[in-house]
Amino acid sequence: MHIKSITKLIKSQKLDFNNIEHGFYSKNYQPANKNKFISLKQIHSNKVVIYNVGDDVDKQPADAIVTRAKNIAIAVYTADCVPLILCDNINNIIAVAHAGWRGAFAGIVQNTITAMLSIGAQTANIAAALMPAITQASYEVDAKFYEKFIEQKQTNNKFFKTGRKGHYQFDLKAYVVEQLYREGVNMVDVVDIDSFADQQNCYSYRRACLTGEGNEGRHISFIKQL
Repeated sequence: MHIKSITKLIKSQKLDFNNIEHGFYSKNYQPANKNKFISLKQIHSNKVVIYNVGDDVDKQPADAIVTRAKNIAIAVYTADCVPLILCDNINNIIAVAHAGWRGAFAGIVQNTITAMLSIGAQTANIAAALMPAITQASYEVDAKFYEKFIEQKQTNNKFFKTGRKGHYQFDLKAYVVEQLYREGVNMVDVVDIDSFADQQNCYSYRRACLTGEGNEGRHISFIKQL
């Protein structure tokens, strides 16, 4: 099947507000100036930074940014992990999180919501979008990985399908979505693009490791309120 090149920002309808700019840059559409984004030193953690204008956070080890600031684009970089964009457009609070399996397992989703609430957001107003990331069909894990999640919570077995012998297919997106629901966030959009399978438009760390194509590429997902 031929996959068309995406040459514009990939957006979510859940975040379609007049005063909000957001999006995911594909391989074929990159920002002219990457220095315009406020980002972190991502470490696959559950750490969240509340950003105020003028803060120097680019070397701060964390995986989510929450802010009230206007005209500031906050961003995360991904290549299979879930880029999670959030917005309480009533209380003017935005956030972006890098949710790989380690961060999601450790609570990056919950901690991001908690940080938003701490500066005035309300869960009923929060809209969330999961931008392109690896999907269950492409995400093979071993038995040790599976057991780790089952030890955390027995019902986590619903995020796994049996794969080849001794392996499973993990649904990271569904795992993140359930965490959002559990925190009371019900306005959730999942952009249906598989970063591993869509080689035309997406970088994939896992694909690069398997094929040797090089893993230097990362996607920028951002949000800014005007």
